[in-house]
Amino acid sequence: MTKFFAPRFKQLFCGLLILMLLTFGKVAYGGEIKVSFPPSVEVGMPFIIHLKTSQLPLEGKAYWCGQQIPIHFSEKTSYSQSLLMGTSAKTASPGRATFRMEFFMNGKEEKFAVPVEILAKSYPRELLTLPEKMVVPPRHELVRIKEEQRVVRQTLLDIRQERFWDLPFLKPVDSMITSTYGKRRVLNGKPSNPHTGIDLRASAGTDVYAAADGIVTLVAEHYFSGHVIYINSGSGVVSLYCHLSKPLVQAGEHVRRGDLIAKSGVSGRITGPHLHFGMALQGQLVDPMPLFTTGEKELSKKNKEQVFRW
Repeated sequence: MTKFFAPRFKQLFCGLLILMLLTFGKVAYGGEIKVSFPPSVEVGMPFIIHLKTSQLPLEGKAYWCGQQIPIHFSEKTSYSQSLLMGTSAKTASPGRATFRMEFFMNGKEEKFAVPVEILAKSYPRELLTLPEKMVVPPRHELVRIKEEQRVVRQTLLDIRQERFWDLPFLKPVDSMITSTYGKRRVLNGKPSNPHTGIDLRASAGTDVYAAADGIVTLVAEHYFSGHVIYINSGSGVVSLYCHLSKPLVQAGEHVRRGDLIAKSGVSGRITGPHLHFGMALQGQLVDPMPLFTTGEKELSKKNKEQVFRW
């Protein structure tokens, strides 16, 4: 009798064990997030992070260089999100940084992080001798300048959920670069902040085109930058166009890549006509040059993938 029941009991026990593992396994494993990221990047250079989750709506936030970035997964976005990222030559230092993520799910907060090594990059220096009024603003303009800096910072940090951009971006003026990104200028013997954009050769009145689809969020005249246009392309991407003679768009307009948006000029504190173009990614002003020739796939080729489960 014992010999008869022993095999049947063993089969029953194994079946129950498998059922328990499958049942509790599903409870313990609610989903996953795949993070594709570069192990290392140079100061000032753009990169891309891809996030993909199992098929369920999910919202959270990420953190990079002290900036909070909203994360939103839905059926509309195929449960994935791509973030253009970077560091600014003005503020970043070599060393280990962390891309952090936080999600609230299953009644509790889940936190994940991946390390990104920030590598030093050598940028050229430029010695310039300028009239003192071009370097040091008069005292009565300081309040105006401070307010303009506040408005610009707010505009660059306006991270919108909807994405309008696609790579590569369009060079806003088809001309040579007269001043590269990251160049450290010494003005009248005094070091100044590195150049956080590029200068494109453009005589006054040259057509200026939108680098990417987006919404015009700022059209203004600033003390240093002259007539400016800022275009928000969503998902943390903002392009800026400075020293214009005539903006041809207004705040609130939706523009497409390649649309005529302005005429170049010599407005603001500059010595000659040109277009200063900048690109902010999650609030960080990066070198835009790689983004004129690189698609998402190529920008991701050095990425590695890490999977987080909960």
